[in-house]
Amino acid sequence: MKAWVVEGYGTLDRVSIRDVRIPVVPAGCALVRVLRAGLNFADVISVRGEYQVRTDPPFILGAEIAGQVVDTGGFAHLAFGDLVMAQVTSGAYAEYCAVDAARLIRLAPGTDPTQAAAIPISYTTASIALFDTACLRASETVLIHAAAGGTGIAATQLARNAGARVIAATAAPEKAAVATANGASAIVNNRAADWVETLRGIAPGGIDVVLDPVGGDITLQSVRALAWGGRLLIVGFASGAIPAIPANRLLVKAASARGVFWKFDADPSGIAAVQRGLATALAEGTIRPIIGATVPFAALKEGLAELAGGRTIGKLVLDVENA
Repeated sequence: MKAWVVEGYGTLDRVSIRDVRIPVVPAGCALVRVLRAGLNFADVISVRGEYQVRTDPPFILGAEIAGQVVDTGGFAHLAFGDLVMAQVTSGAYAEYCAVDAARLIRLAPGTDPTQAAAIPISYTTASIALFDTACLRASETVLIHAAAGGTGIAATQLARNAGARVIAATAAPEKAAVATANGASAIVNNRAADWVETLRGIAPGGIDVVLDPVGGDITLQSVRALAWGGRLLIVGFASGAIPAIPANRLLVKAASARGVFWKFDADPSGIAAVQRGLATALAEGTIRPIIGATVPFAALKEGLAELAGGRTIGKLVLDVENA
């Protein structure tokens, strides 16, 4: 089979297409023919060897799949041809992937695999951040940075569905338009010098929940914007800068800063329950990923470079089916 292999840590130049053997299915796993795979910023930092959970090279890159079961591994709840999605530790950017059967979430027949490939990481992260970590309540105000990215789009939809007011933070006009169409009630340009003051005009009482995948000065300014009892959700550091959050600002607002990081192995039943709920929401149409582009299999590195450069809108999905 064809697969994108990380030969060694470094730049995307260390990633190349290789012909490798189809995985032997180990105990506890099933074999999935990958149709689509989601691109994530975590892939870029995994290549650099900078992701929180490191996989030693060589390894097949990619962590988010939608595909069809071709070997059930003997599990009665799976059938040949089932459409499934999953978050995996690695191996998504290949024609076949051996997956822990507990990770496989069955999808409704006829589900678009391109849509499904955008769910397991971005939407799971957004759901855990908003509901498990922040305990978001209806009528609260949420500020979402990078609101036109995969996680930002997911968080906007989930927060809106929960009855919260969503303010999108993004600088590019075309991204602002996407955020508005996706359900944000207001936009703030978080690259402007006075964006926190602008935000106070939009939400005079402050922000109840901030979802921050950016880091750096964005994080520090977001702390200033919190309401009494506000919650800052630290999702990542796409800016490359890890901020030192001033604890005194949290103290005087009775606010909190919480890290959002989930691992399937740490809570298999809980994560699977979240993802089954998302699969149902996708089938019912209450969530719908915005796909910025379907990337040809041979163009993976170009897609990851665009993602790393912040030039993408919505979710990028790799077309593995036509590799």
